Amino acid sequence: MLCTIKKWAPSEEGTFLLAHIPNDTLILKLSHLRANTFNLATLDKIMAIEIERSPVKKVVMPSSTATVRLKVSRTYLSDIAFVAGNGRLNFLTITESRLKTIPSTIVHLLALETVTITKSPIETINLCLFSKLTRLYELNLCSNKILFLQLPTTSVGDF
Repeated sequence: MLCTIKKWAPSEEGTFLLAHIPNDTLILKLSHLRANTFNLATLDKIMAIEIERSPVKKVVMPSSTATVRLKVSRTYLSDIAFVAGNGRLNFLTITESRLKTIPSTIVHLLALETVTITKSPIETINLCLFSKLTRLYELNLCSNKILFLQLPTTSVGDF
């Protein structure tokens, strides 16, 4: 089941409404979220989270979350931090953001299978960040402003 929360301001309204999310919710969509920084720890039991059309600039994803799918679209996102030890996130989608680089903490997401980061002003891609993600089978970096690729300095067999 999909549950949509619109125009929520966590710093002003608190987390009271989260207690009223139906138990059978599979996808939680936060539309027009009114926050500059959002910590996903407040949604630690939700399997799929979508943040859209929001002024959010930073998202923090703790290691303890149950989230397997995260989608952030049409935001002011310029920073996203993934805490080490997150072994659940399989699908990451970031589109129409203000990210200028691939988040360095993406290396902590060892369960990642699909990464889509599109329509953002990313100019440089450090491919070393993806080298230890052994379950990764799809990497979509279309429609960015890529000018440079940083390749690993290790041998080809290590990549």
